Amino acid sequence: NCKNYNRIEGTLENTGDGKVGGIAGDNFGGTIEKAYNEGDIVGKSNGVGGITGNNRGTIALSINNAAIIGTGNIGTGGISGVQVTNNNAKIINCYNLKNINGIGRVGGIVGYCTTGQVLSCYSIGIIDGTSYVQSVVGQKTTNDIVTHNDFYLNTLPTTDANATPKTAEEMKAQAFVDLLNSGQEDNHWAMDTNNINNGYPVLKWQLNRQK
Repeated sequence: NCKNYNRIEGTLENTGDGKVGGIAGDNFGGTIEKAYNEGDIVGKSNGVGGITGNNRGTIALSINNAAIIGTGNIGTGGISGVQVTNNNAKIINCYNLKNINGIGRVGGIVGYCTTGQVLSCYSIGIIDGTSYVQSVVGQKTTNDIVTHNDFYLNTLPTTDANATPKTAEEMKAQAFVDLLNSGQEDNHWAMDTNNINNGYPVLKWQLNRQK
C-alpha cells in the first residue's frame, strides 16, 4: 500500500550497488504488494526500476506509471531493474504503462532476470536500449526462469520471445482480463470501468480504493 509521486535520482555511476527504485532500492527477500510508482526514476548504475532497483523477494499487484531511465549496463525495468540471487524471487500481477530507457538489459517489467518467476504481467510502454531489449523481460539468462502469462502491446518497436503480443483492442477486452486471471485462486484483475487506465486492465484493489 505504498505510493511514490516524486522523481527519484541515483547518482552512483557504473556500480552494481546503485539499485534505484520508486519504493525500494533493493527488496532483499521481502514482499512488496499493492505498490504504485508515479515519479520518474533515474539511475546511473545497474538496477533501476519503477518499484525496486533489485528484486530478491516478491513484488505483487504493483504498477509503474512513470518514465524509468537507467544508464548502467545491467538492468532497467518498469517494475524491477534486476531480479537475481533468490530462486524464489517473483514478480506477479504487475503492469507497466510508461516508457523505459536504458543501455543494456532493458524490459517493460524487469530488465535483467537470472532467477525466479515473472507471472501474469503486462507492459504497454516503449522500451528502448542498445542490447538485450525486450518488451517484458530484457534478458532471461536461463530456461529455469519461469515466465508465464505475460503480455505486451503489439505496436511496440520491441518484441519478446517470452511473452505474447496483443492489440490494444484485445487488451481492453474482458477476455484479456480473464486471461490474466487464469490459473489463479483469486481474480486480481478487472476491466477499467472507471477509465483510470485508458481502458487497459486494472488491479481490483485500484477500483476498491476509488469507492
